[in-house]
Amino acid sequence: MAVLVLVGAAVIGARDGLGYLGAKVSGGGACRVTSVVDGDTVRVYCPGRGFDSARLTGFDTPEVFSPSCPGEWWAGTRATWALQRLVWSADEVKIVFHGRDRYDRRLAALFLDGTAVSRLMIDAGHARAYGGGRREGWCG
Repeated sequence: MAVLVLVGAAVIGARDGLGYLGAKVSGGGACRVTSVVDGDTVRVYCPGRGFDSARLTGFDTPEVFSPSCPGEWWAGTRATWALQRLVWSADEVKIVFHGRDRYDRRLAALFLDGTAVSRLMIDAGHARAYGGGRREGWCG
């Protein structure tokens, strides 16, 4: 149980922007990825605009904050950790913003060292291809 509490605290800390990644974003001006919220959402800081959430496009990962089953939460947590590792280890981070979603998050394509993060997450088994609309469930 203590492990779950610590993992939950780490995920919540990342959601609140406490885990500063500091990855400089090219293509997004002087914006920086400041934290990974979950497997398909990051927080960015852009001078003159402040902090903003960005929903990464092209893929969908299991939910961490409103999972339908414990397995979805665990898979979502693994996806979150995977995205953190990918962003943290990239030499070049490029983000292309294109609109907002229904939750007022910025929509963005993210590229790490020239490769779409959607492809990296899907190939690693942490995500499914997603182009909008109804999402498939992650439980059983």
